[in-house]
Amino acid sequence: MVLVLLSILFFHKLLHLRPRFKRVKLLSRVHRFFKVLSCFFLAILPSSRWRTQVYEHFFTLFLSKALFFKVQEANTILTIFFVGTAIGTLFGGVLADRFRSKHITILLMVLSVIISGLILLCAPWFTFFTISCTFGGLGVVFGSASPARDRLVSSIASKGSTGQAFGLAHIDLPLGGLFAPSLVGFVMDLQSTVTGYLLIPLFLVGTVPILLPISTEK
Repeated sequence: MVLVLLSILFFHKLLHLRPRFKRVKLLSRVHRFFKVLSCFFLAILPSSRWRTQVYEHFFTLFLSKALFFKVQEANTILTIFFVGTAIGTLFGGVLADRFRSKHITILLMVLSVIISGLILLCAPWFTFFTISCTFGGLGVVFGSASPARDRLVSSIASKGSTGQAFGLAHIDLPLGGLFAPSLVGFVMDLQSTVTGYLLIPLFLVGTVPILLPISTEK
């Protein structure tokens, strides 16, 4: 990790030197590479496949084992969650057109963490109706982040590399499907179902330091 950080620092300093004519093209490509690379980290935002895979594979287990709902009820709540996600995506498009994508994304991430925490704290008092409304609202929040993420990717991509940026940002589809079930399942077996569920808000919190330095906005 230290070696990676030192390498990034070296290239950062290199980009601020006055290059010779033969190095201009190379430095331009290096600069473009790092801007595109930052788009890769946007793949771990709340709209990512990671979150979807976790809910698809472990949502019913969490509701039945941790919150003691019936399997049929848990599946119904899962459906409500995905309906909320679809509605949120439409609503998120309006937000992305009116406000800065970075601010929207961070706000929705914080709101997602708060709702996820409240679900655990208020679990003993939840009824089927209240838990359905809560997870439906969480789905709306998650879905609302999707348009903002795409606009954020577009804003930080260098000219001529937008396609590469979106390709890296959407690599979360295969990566989320590959790692999320294995990692969360391992944590649930090692600790508990609740601990596996907590990975979602913890993962969202971990993305904030990645978003804060981003200042480019179209």
